[in-house]
Amino acid sequence: MKTERAYPSVVIDARGTKKAQGGHPWVFDNEITQVNGTPEDGGLCDVLSPKGRYLGTGYYNSHSKIRVRMISQNANDTFGEAFFQRRVRYAWDYRKTVMGPEGTQNCRVIFGEADGFPGLTVDKFGDILVAQTLCLGTELRKGWIFQALAQALEEDGEAVRGIFERNDVKIRELEGMAQNKGWYALPGKGLPESTETQITENGVRYKVDFIGNIAVSTGGTPGPISIAIAVDGEPLPSSVATVTPTVAGAFFNVAASEYVDVTKGCCASLSIRNVSGEDIDVSNANLIITRVC
Repeated sequence: MKTERAYPSVVIDARGTKKAQGGHPWVFDNEITQVNGTPEDGGLCDVLSPKGRYLGTGYYNSHSKIRVRMISQNANDTFGEAFFQRRVRYAWDYRKTVMGPEGTQNCRVIFGEADGFPGLTVDKFGDILVAQTLCLGTELRKGWIFQALAQALEEDGEAVRGIFERNDVKIRELEGMAQNKGWYALPGKGLPESTETQITENGVRYKVDFIGNIAVSTGGTPGPISIAIAVDGEPLPSSVATVTPTVAGAFFNVAASEYVDVTKGCCASLSIRNVSGEDIDVSNANLIITRVC
C-alpha cells in the first residue's frame, strides 16, 4: 500500500524524470503533464514520474518557468524548522572542513541548490552576512534559515552582527516577489548602524567602487561637496569625488573608485567619508568590493 502524502503533486514527462533521477534540482513548466491537488505558490509539492514513482519534493511557483525547485529526494523528510537547521549546519561544517579557520572568515556560506537552498546565496564578510533570495519558497522560510545560520556560526565563536539583504534584482519579479534591500531583523539583535566591516584575505588586491547620491544637508550652504573612499578611516586623496549642488537638499549622482592592497595576515576597514566642510546627506549608496588578483 502506498503511503499517503501530505502535499499536492505534479507528474512530469520522461525527459524530466530522467533529469530528476540524475539529481537535477529544477522542474520546468513544459515538463509537467499533470497536476494533482492545488499547489500553492511557495508551497511544497511532490514530483512524480509518469508511473507515479516519487522523485522528490520542492517549492512550487506558478509565476516561474522553473515550476518546482527541489529541496529533497527523501520521502521520509519533513520540512519543519529542524530540517533547515540540519541543512544549515551541514553547509557550515562543510566550509569549516574544506577551508579551515582562516578561509571561513570571508566565504560563501550558502550557495543555492548546491547546498540544498534553492535560489539562496549567503556570503560572509567578517561579522556581516550578505544574502540574496531568488526563490519564493525559500523567501517564505528565510526566517528559519537565517536564524539557524546565525546560531550555527555563533555556536562556533563566529560573531554575526547582522544580515544584509541584497534583493534588488529584477529576477525576483519573475518569481512574483518585490525587490528590496536592507537589514534583516534577527530576533534579539538590533540592526547594525553600518555595513562597514573588516575583512582579512591573503595578499590580494581589491577594486573598491562607490556609487550613490549626495546632497548638501537641508539648511546648509550650497557649494562643492566631496566624498572619498577611506581605508582604516583615512580618506584616499586619489579617490575624492566632488559635485557642486546649487541648492541644499538636491541630490547628485557621484562615483569613486580605488584599488586597495591587503597584505597577508592583515585586515582593512573600508568606508566612505565626507571630506567636505559641509554636512551632507547620502542616499542609494553602494560600496562594491571586487577581488582583482
